Amino acid sequence: TDTKIEHLVELAYFESQEIILVGDVNLDYLNQSAYSKRRLAKTLKSLNMSQHVIVVTRPKSKTCLDHVYSTHGHFIADIIVPNIGLADHLPVFVCRKYFDQ
Repeated sequence: TDTKIEHLVELAYFESQEIILVGDVNLDYLNQSAYSKRRLAKTLKSLNMSQHVIVVTRPKSKTCLDHVYSTHGHFIADIIVPNIGLADHLPVFVCRKYFDQ
């Protein structure tokens, strides 16, 4: 449920951990009026997490249900959503930048 996800994300956030949350959250990011009212969306926004997928991920309904959230958006190099019809959702690939320390 949303509250369990929120709790786990908050735990990591308050420990100053980098968070990358990826999944089918069943919130249409392309419908901002409905999206912004949802509790999960409000919580992630309050934790300064960015949503990086801004294209259709479920072609049948023309919605963006598969999201990638991160606390360090500058580490996300690329988001790729190839038009491969293997299921009712398109795959989402995340490319993260790594730096030598």
